[in-house]
Amino acid sequence: MQEEDTRARFPADGRIERALGVAPWVLIAFLIAAAIVLLVLVSVNREFQVDEVEHIHTAYNLRDGRLIYRDFVQVHPPLLYVLLYPFVDPDDPVSSYRLARVFSATVLLATIGLLAWCAHRLAGRRAATVAAGLALFQTTLIERGIEVRGDGLLALLVMAALASELSPRPRAGVWRFAFQGLMLGLGLLVTLKALFPLALFGLHWLWTAARRRRLDAVLLPIAACFLPLLVTVALTLHFGNLREFVQQSLLDAGSAGLGAKERATFSPLPYLIHEGRRNLAFFVIVLCAVAIELRALRSSGASTSERRFVLWLSAGLFASLWANPFPWPYVQVTVLPFLVVLAATAMVRFVDEHAGRMNVSLVRWLPAIALLLVALTATPRLAAKSLPATSAQLDTLREVQRVSAPDDRFFDLAGLYFRPDAYPVFAMSGDLFRWYTLGRFPPIPDTLRANEAVGIILNYRVSWLRPHERQFVRERFVHYTGNILLLGRNLVRAPVGVDFEFEALKGKRFRFDGEGVLRIDGSPFVEGMLTKGPHRIRVQALAGPGRLILASAPPDVAAAEPVDLFVPFD
Repeated sequence: MQEEDTRARFPADGRIERALGVAPWVLIAFLIAAAIVLLVLVSVNREFQVDEVEHIHTAYNLRDGRLIYRDFVQVHPPLLYVLLYPFVDPDDPVSSYRLARVFSATVLLATIGLLAWCAHRLAGRRAATVAAGLALFQTTLIERGIEVRGDGLLALLVMAALASELSPRPRAGVWRFAFQGLMLGLGLLVTLKALFPLALFGLHWLWTAARRRRLDAVLLPIAACFLPLLVTVALTLHFGNLREFVQQSLLDAGSAGLGAKERATFSPLPYLIHEGRRNLAFFVIVLCAVAIELRALRSSGASTSERRFVLWLSAGLFASLWANPFPWPYVQVTVLPFLVVLAATAMVRFVDEHAGRMNVSLVRWLPAIALLLVALTATPRLAAKSLPATSAQLDTLREVQRVSAPDDRFFDLAGLYFRPDAYPVFAMSGDLFRWYTLGRFPPIPDTLRANEAVGIILNYRVSWLRPHERQFVRERFVHYTGNILLLGRNLVRAPVGVDFEFEALKGKRFRFDGEGVLRIDGSPFVEGMLTKGPHRIRVQALAGPGRLILASAPPDVAAAEPVDLFVPFD
């Protein structure tokens, strides 16, 4: 009788049961929406890393009519810059930078979409949803994925190769291998780091060819892999920069990696630990997923070939971090999507396999609880990087554009300007600067003189200049505002009544900023044209600060002090 009363008060119509089943997925959907908002804010507000500046400036150079490898040095393959080309406006650097981030964020979202599809193929819709959530709360994937660099694009191409492997078409078809080869061949035109996933997929092709006795299973993907390179060779041959392309993006880049033992290489472990502290729950889930998959491998018939392939590919890409001589955090962007797929699919399978032996409510809420823990450990970092931090960089871009002519050349060894380069190696990494000190590239002072440099932007790379190069700069450039130096001479310490020389690297209009009397080439000078070359200067009287400087518009913020334009990996 009591049981009948209970049933009357709580009708078994399934509504409560359905509500309890939907609730955890509502929480997951909310977390995913919040994560997408954070991704957009990080993309818009996080400071630009120095490599991003190099890549955007390379696209600017192309858009402004210069030929890559011939007119300027670039040790990366060209595909990223071709894709960035439509997003760059030489007359609007700030919008170009923002649109470049839109491009990279779109690539990241496409990668997350593909990894969710792969998880769906392996374990259903719930796994796809969990995978998207795990990826969106992985701080390294988000922070480095929104950067304008080749690693994010490579991650998309490798994930596309995995998606083709998991597609529902019959596995006997070798054309899926051809698609994988094409994706990885395109990856080689983005970064030579594509060699690592190419080696793993290549072993898969070889194993399949041997097992099925089909030579085309390896020959066809290899041919597809070489196709993008052959097209690039044909194009560079047509434009006349084939030799420079081979030398810079293949030989020099390969030499930098193979000869890395001569320099300060490092293990990926410190950065994995550093980044892992922000993603502690994520890596705990990944470790649990690996344990689940290894247990499945030992159980006869419990693991499909797709599961084994994903586990093997994840392990191989993770191990490849130790094969990279400089495994900076952005290198992890190619590895993390595979760990996400592994973790999401293993979690859902675990829930399904133990649903009959565990508390039903706990089983339902396990994915939501896991994602909530991942979100709690990652959100502080993502929120911190959502705050505006680009003002110094974008202000520099605006100011350079405002005070210089389109044909004025600038120098900073990074490329934070939309003006022609005063030095052909406009972005000089530590490797390239070492080559410079060994005489590989022309002397900086002579090149700045020949190219009529009018401005220098101060950053940590300019601080690498040697003493005689710094003296060259001090005698020909003066602080304008922020991190910008313009042609000119500081007169504060100039001897009064004594002639000394100033070299104008370019014929431009100059002005005298200060209280006093300045003579140039024997005549009183306040403002006027100075021809290129040396001029005789005499300070007859000077009260307070004084300088000779390009007659540009006054800065928006008068004589603001230099700041660090680029922050190290933090």
